[in-house]
Amino acid sequence: MRKGLFVYALALSLGCSCISCTELKTKVSGLFSSENAEANADADGTDKAFETKQLSIVKKCGESNGYSSGVIVKADYPVGNSVVAQAVTRWIAGYSVGSGYTGDLTDGNALFEQYAKEFEEGNSTEDIKKYVAEMSEDKNAKGDEESFEWYDDIKIVKEYDGKYIVSYTYQWSGFHVGNATSNASIKDCTFSKIDGSALGWEMFTSKNAVKELIDKALIAKYGAEGADLYGNGIPMPKAPLFMQDSVRFDYSDYTIVEPHYYEENGSFPYCAIAYKDMLNLLTDEAKQYLGLGGGKPKARKQDGVVAGKMQDFLSELDNNMNKEDFENLDIFYSDQVKIFGSPMSKEKALKSIGDQRKKFADYEQLSIYPKVTKLDDKSIRCDYLKRVTIDGRQTDYEAYLVLEKSEFGSYTIKEESDKTTDSNLRKKG
Repeated sequence: MRKGLFVYALALSLGCSCISCTELKTKVSGLFSSENAEANADADGTDKAFETKQLSIVKKCGESNGYSSGVIVKADYPVGNSVVAQAVTRWIAGYSVGSGYTGDLTDGNALFEQYAKEFEEGNSTEDIKKYVAEMSEDKNAKGDEESFEWYDDIKIVKEYDGKYIVSYTYQWSGFHVGNATSNASIKDCTFSKIDGSALGWEMFTSKNAVKELIDKALIAKYGAEGADLYGNGIPMPKAPLFMQDSVRFDYSDYTIVEPHYYEENGSFPYCAIAYKDMLNLLTDEAKQYLGLGGGKPKARKQDGVVAGKMQDFLSELDNNMNKEDFENLDIFYSDQVKIFGSPMSKEKALKSIGDQRKKFADYEQLSIYPKVTKLDDKSIRCDYLKRVTIDGRQTDYEAYLVLEKSEFGSYTIKEESDKTTDSNLRKKG
């Protein structure tokens, strides 16, 4: 088993908040999809099985003296051109090669050919030769010709197919040339068959109340020490996965139970909470999607579809704000920022954000529906809905972030505001 510290370049973060795991976090990688076509209601897509084809790929990328590297893919890949099939394939592409892919998304083989090319850049024959020459004490040593020493292993699984929804997981495990350890992560997403939209935390009336149920379920399943692996509080899962009778909450390596849970167990740690135990926390729309309430859910108006990485970024911001973890907010902001119309240093911005947050004991924010627009080669804008609940009173803001790309390819916030604040500032000025 290969263990230690390992950062996978495409992962947003591992979702843990301890000091050692904070070092594993990255800022946004910049691999966002930005589609501008409005999703239309797909009346024929509901109450039908979501059709898939089995994709199986084994691609060798480098080889030397029996040592080799490669990509392994097994996927329930969408078939057809329905709005939900398009949404799922865009989501798969976003976590695989990002928005730079210009090929036919209905051809999963071509998509993962591109993935293998990107993987090969750091795991080629020359990379293997160099690494083995530097690290091998036995100059006559040979690798295992039956398997890859260095790899990306991807499993894309259709977890549930209901009348109005289809639920997917994107599971990745890998070990790259020159890394000290392997790693593994899981991404969850539930899609509307009506319009292809992603169904997430907005399906609940209170994210904090759901978190209380998650904490209890994890403690019951793994014990208090397993649920809170690093002693800094039980981490929030990235997204809910809606199944037939329950909501599943999955966790990646370095989050709960043990650092390399996947490598030790061949699966990811999780908990599941039955719908009957959280009926009061499901919105009316959620109940319709899940067959728990009357009527058919309506199509959502969407200006665009983005890959999951931007939602991951927003969710991580939400988590830090909701639990007042201002120390870890540092990695999200540029050295000089503009906060609600006022230019300032990052240090002053974080103090201002912290001071405002501490005014409210009962505070919860939920950032959803991100739309990403490319401004130039180094900047993007993310418009989204920020739902803020203070003392039980809920207010929605049309918020936005402007992010700039660093020399390392990650993004940090250089401007943050919302349309309400901007309008008030214009009236004053």
